[in-house]
Amino acid sequence: MKNSKNINIVFSVDWEGRELDLKNLNAMKAFREDYPHIPILQFLNAAYFTKPKADIDQTKKLIESVLLPIDEIGLHIHGWKSQFETCGVPFRNSPSFNTGGEIFAGEFDLDIGHDIPISEYTTDELVKVIKHSKDLFNKIGWGIPKNFRCGGWISKPHVLKALELEGVIGDYSAVPCKFLDGKRKSNFLHDWLFPLWSDITPLTQPYKIGNIIEWPNNGCLADYVSGEEMLNTFKQNWEEFQKSDAQEWYVSFGFHQETANKFLINIREAIKFIESYCQMEKIPHSYPQLPLKPLKIG
Repeated sequence: MKNSKNINIVFSVDWEGRELDLKNLNAMKAFREDYPHIPILQFLNAAYFTKPKADIDQTKKLIESVLLPIDEIGLHIHGWKSQFETCGVPFRNSPSFNTGGEIFAGEFDLDIGHDIPISEYTTDELVKVIKHSKDLFNKIGWGIPKNFRCGGWISKPHVLKALELEGVIGDYSAVPCKFLDGKRKSNFLHDWLFPLWSDITPLTQPYKIGNIIEWPNNGCLADYVSGEEMLNTFKQNWEEFQKSDAQEWYVSFGFHQETANKFLINIREAIKFIESYCQMEKIPHSYPQLPLKPLKIG
């Protein structure tokens, strides 16, 4: 069979809003220098700017140090206390997807709430936080994000409704839960995600939920999968694509800014493995221009 189809490989970064450590930023800089042709969907987090004593100019400079013109600016939101209170939304300190219970600030905490699902907030409250992020990004010159990934992938229906009300058109939160099974210190997040994304597999392609396009993170994030596992996901998708009538096909991988120094190596290995496999099998592939524009959404 002739390989007449082209498979798209998409990379993304989740910016958790916790910290901007130089060891992680330097790992990302080195990656961008080695792969300047690969666009990245940057799911940026406004919580860096709402931390106590945050320096807006310095924060912006640090983030932009790893961005390239070919990237797309997306939006990522976790339940950070500073950001929600900045938006006039009372902070909820439970349930934590790390412990299942309440969380409290420690002596040296500048902020808390990363592990509180934003789905614990109402649609109206989430609209305020999404609008705050969009307005901030636009004000500092990043434009208005149109795509989103939810903290912990927990994009419940009312989260998607809030996104729709704020003009966001794409959500990248659907994830195959099998990749998280046994990979975290606790099972709370996995157990909460399973009923939400039980139908999502490594082969799931973009689809619509109401007016939102759902772009599955079908290859998961590098904290949970190795380069070899990403290669296997790619192979499965290529085989399925060849059997289908689809004109476009996407495989989505990513990593976290906050753990780039530790796990970005998995993305490097995946690129090496996938490129070698594609060369050997003569598989047409690309790192598509962002934002993504599928031909058909079922």
